[in-house]
Amino acid sequence: MTREAVRQRLDDHGQTITEWARANGFTREQVYAFLAGRTKGKRGITHRLAIALGVKAPPVGDPETPLESPKSNAREG
Repeated sequence: MTREAVRQRLDDHGQTITEWARANGFTREQVYAFLAGRTKGKRGITHRLAIALGVKAPPVGDPETPLESPKSNAREG
């Protein structure tokens, strides 16, 4: 997912960047900097942020990888 797609997804769900940041343990400044391209998400907090936003895939075996992806919450029918 691209950074622009992340912004669109939040907008589609009526959620502000600040709300998403608070709910996911990041500061709004970190999220805005990442979405603006000022930080790359290569290591540390910004790397975790990129994964949480869905811009980067989590590394295999990453202990901070969520057990469920957002898609897994969809009902199968």
